[in-house]
Amino acid sequence: MPSVAKSLVEKFSETYLPIGKVPDIVNCDASINVSQRDCWNHRRDLRRKNLDNGDAHAVVQYCVEKKLQDPNFFYEIQIDEEDRMINFFWIDSTARQYYERFGYVLVFDTTYKTNKYSLPLGNFVGVNNHSQSIMFGFALLQNEQEETFVWLFETWLNAVGGKLPISILTDQDRAIENAIRKVFPTVSHRFFLWHIMNKFPEKYGFLYNDNSPFSREMKNCLYYSITTEQFDNEWKRIMKDYKLMDDEWLNNLFDIRQSWIPIYNRTIFYAGMNTTQRCESIHSFFDSFLNKGTTLREFVVKYEHALEHRYRLMECPKLKKKKLEKSGSSSKYKVSSFHNTKDAFIVTLDVEMWEVSCECHLFEFKGILCCHVLKNFSEKDVENIPSKYILPRWTKKVREGISIPLFKKDGDKSSMVSDLKFNDLMSRLRTHLHVSTDAHDIIMEALEGALKRVSNLELEENKEGKESATITIDRVENMVEHPSIANPCIAKTKGRKKEDVSVSKNGRFRSGLEVRMKNSKKSKRQCKNCGQYDHYSSTCERRKQAGVMEDAHTED
Repeated sequence: MPSVAKSLVEKFSETYLPIGKVPDIVNCDASINVSQRDCWNHRRDLRRKNLDNGDAHAVVQYCVEKKLQDPNFFYEIQIDEEDRMINFFWIDSTARQYYERFGYVLVFDTTYKTNKYSLPLGNFVGVNNHSQSIMFGFALLQNEQEETFVWLFETWLNAVGGKLPISILTDQDRAIENAIRKVFPTVSHRFFLWHIMNKFPEKYGFLYNDNSPFSREMKNCLYYSITTEQFDNEWKRIMKDYKLMDDEWLNNLFDIRQSWIPIYNRTIFYAGMNTTQRCESIHSFFDSFLNKGTTLREFVVKYEHALEHRYRLMECPKLKKKKLEKSGSSSKYKVSSFHNTKDAFIVTLDVEMWEVSCECHLFEFKGILCCHVLKNFSEKDVENIPSKYILPRWTKKVREGISIPLFKKDGDKSSMVSDLKFNDLMSRLRTHLHVSTDAHDIIMEALEGALKRVSNLELEENKEGKESATITIDRVENMVEHPSIANPCIAKTKGRKKEDVSVSKNGRFRSGLEVRMKNSKKSKRQCKNCGQYDHYSSTCERRKQAGVMEDAHTED
């Protein structure tokens, strides 16, 4: 097998690309003849070579080589009495630097299990200054017991230099909770709200369903309580109204409300996180690189490739500029990416007229200057972008002068016209308010004087016992009277028409039996309480009768 084909197979295998495409690439040369079976055999031999001394030993060898390349790479492996790997933690230099800058909030999750041995993957996740998810370390764990998490947290804390986060979010797990109390006793710990809310339909399906009163009231209590006192009172009211005062699970949740209710943690920095969305998004990202048959060594290698890809996505584009030609005050530059030289565009810049254009045409299409133009501006030490390249529609001043009419509900036309004239006058005054200091003083003095005169007028009229002054406005003249207008015809759109069950696809009219059989195949709503059709459990008569009997029994 040619060395070119072997190199491609190894590269495709590392990046999780289909190696069956390698023959299509290398067989373009008439002197090379490689089949898909040859590619698969080479990948098999490569795996055996890497795992000659065992999968775990291959991981150790890889980490040793990685440590030589990157001295800040950190790893720790825990083994049992039989020298078998049970836990493995690693963190690269980039993650350690990220934690040094953004290690205030930590999200820990162990729900990812995509590898050959089904080992849970422990993710340490944080948030950077652009609200992007960043990684602070990883671990493959043999089990999810308390002593395992204690070892992991102590190892991770040693890897990041002993710097404690302000807060940490995890799933509601007793082993994780106890381990955090031992290793991070001063760190604020909170449970994922989403995980707890997911248990409500399982435990209280008869009450907690879509748009049910109990569901709405519970969500309002959890998410929209302004104070802790309001939450406590609202929770107790809901428990009393739905006769859940003696429910053990809900009572336990109320006892630990400081660990999962948002209002109890408003004074602690959590970077605005309440759910596992950070971890879930990272899991979906790594799914494109890993599968359930991935060995330990492949897992670590592919995870590293996935991390490098994610780091590139998070970085700002690095560009390089090359001058092509100059004609008078106009010059042409080629701006390309450091990572991909094919991603290049020609920028034309006139420094006298400050005219600029780019082949990507982002400004013409979106109204925002592209990074290629900004690269030239930064090289020219341009401090202020020319005003003609800042469209007013993207500025915050574009809404100045826009007023919202305040129409009266009673539909009085004179009041409507008065409001319109008032809003128009205030809008025109607002445009002149910041023209100069003199203009500002004149407008403010006039408004204050008008307000003072109106207040004095009201006082005088109140003393005389008169009714409050009203402003009369002439009615709008020359109102156009519209003739009576009929309803529009039904439009014949191109969309999908509603299926007529009485007619078959070939235009044949179905019999009554066929129509009934066709309708019988449609899904009918079924009550979960009694099993009957044509109604839901919330409108079930049998359930209502059972509730009445239960109330009567309680009164007796």
